[in-house]
Amino acid sequence: MALVWLAAAWLIGLAAGLGGLTGPGWGAVAWAGLVLLALTLLAPQRLRAIVLLGAVLGAGALGLWRTTLSAPTVATLPVGEVVAIRGVVLDWPTRGAVSDTALIAVEEARTATGWQAASARLRVTLPRAPTVGKGDRIEVNGRFEATEQVVLVGFREYLLRQGLHGQFYGRQSRVLAVGPRVGPDAWRALGLTALEERLRLHIPGAEGALVTGVLLGDDNFLPPQTRLAFSQTSTAHIMALSGWNIAIIAGLCALVGRRLGRGHSRLWLAGSAGAIWLFVLFVGASPTLLRAAIMGSLYLLAEAVGRRGDALNALALAAIVMTALEPNALLDIGFQL
Repeated sequence: MALVWLAAAWLIGLAAGLGGLTGPGWGAVAWAGLVLLALTLLAPQRLRAIVLLGAVLGAGALGLWRTTLSAPTVATLPVGEVVAIRGVVLDWPTRGAVSDTALIAVEEARTATGWQAASARLRVTLPRAPTVGKGDRIEVNGRFEATEQVVLVGFREYLLRQGLHGQFYGRQSRVLAVGPRVGPDAWRALGLTALEERLRLHIPGAEGALVTGVLLGDDNFLPPQTRLAFSQTSTAHIMALSGWNIAIIAGLCALVGRRLGRGHSRLWLAGSAGAIWLFVLFVGASPTLLRAAIMGSLYLLAEAVGRRGDALNALALAAIVMTALEPNALLDIGFQL
């Protein structure tokens, strides 16, 4: 239970640092602190309770401090309407049925007066051709919309959480310099793309898009009418990578483990954990999948050392690890669910 208290304090500190606690929120935290202090003074094992209180307060302070390590960057763009950008692709683009989506570190921007030096991180929609990859330096012509100008509240908040300065709607693009296509990250991205294309080749249409969505979390090729049907029936969550995918992998590993026998239980438990993390690294660590992978790994560890797994403690530790790596994950709906 102590880990749950520490996780709660850590998350409250993060929320305070991210501006999530204002007005009534601080009042609730203050009352909770007074109640915790009273329980500490009344506890039979007072010394132990005081140590726990100090640890809880320390965890809250660490959470608050962690947010100071990732201060948002400031964009530097020329005055006037930006109609073209040049920059480096920061990650492997997300493929779509009509267009691709990429994150670009802008180095130059063009207005009516010509090209000028610039600095910004933008979410960019790109034509499907030419194909671009991580590390490519590209030029894109289109329309720029700053984050504060985005009308859709949910999309604007998403851009803010990602530390992006706006959305660029590309109409034409060209590759100025090709980035490296070697290394584990490139092999992962190219392998994932090849697997998705093979699945859609053998299972065409909406069914193929559904298969890649359920197995790999990529539902970008789902037809609009099918996507709308999933949304209206509140079943769109089945295409989100989560504990269900981890359970399938663990179940398949358990079938192998039964054949090995109890004498090799630690071997298949370690293999199960390895398979889980290979899957996470291959498809990408979304908040829901990362949480499930951490909790699943902790359960396997408990089994290996002969302890009972505790879902609440596993959830608390997963929350600490995820937000320590990326504090803005606290504001992500996938993390909150």
